[in-house]
Amino acid sequence: MGLVDRLCHNVSASAAKGGVMTGPDAHWRDELTLVGGLSTINRELALYVMRLLDVDAERAPEPLVAEEAALGNRMVELGHAIHARAARRGPRLDPPSDR
Repeated sequence: MGLVDRLCHNVSASAAKGGVMTGPDAHWRDELTLVGGLSTINRELALYVMRLLDVDAERAPEPLVAEEAALGNRMVELGHAIHARAARRGPRLDPPSDR
């Protein structure tokens, strides 16, 4: 069962229990917000990359500084949300070494 399917199932199960979720899936709103945010930022990043390619080809003006700063801020917020999710899931595990 995928993340979204699991979350939807848990939300339905929670509603049947009077809306109270406990245990590892108690953060389902955070999970759905993260998935939605990642989906949105994915689209925004694709458009940003396309815009930069158009700028490089001299087909479009540079993006506004405020637009770039806002995109960067959204990326940082999502980074914090990913870190929070990882912390909820368990102790930090270092990635395997390349040796």
